Amino acid sequence: MSQQPNQKASDEEIVTLNNMGMSVTGIAEYFGMHPTSVSARLKRMNIPVVNPRHAFMDGLLRTLTEAELLWLSEQVSVKYPINAFIRDLIVKAHKNQGSAS
Repeated sequence: MSQQPNQKASDEEIVTLNNMGMSVTGIAEYFGMHPTSVSARLKRMNIPVVNPRHAFMDGLLRTLTEAELLWLSEQVSVKYPINAFIRDLIVKAHKNQGSAS
């Protein structure tokens, strides 16, 4: 008998929050799941899990509006991870500030 995934969240929802930089613990708390369930589902899909020691996004994501979260979820992916997205924002802001000075 195969185990059924926890239906509190879809794989897509878990992957989206993982792509946005939320830790396994943060995702589990968000959906009321156990972190092991989240981790196992990500591993089953061969998705790299965010290191909880580097998951500063947990608190930050909780401060965004639904519209902001939706926009961010559309910007990042497994191929364009949150750290690259943030780096690009910093580089762009730095260039803009430099040209404004």
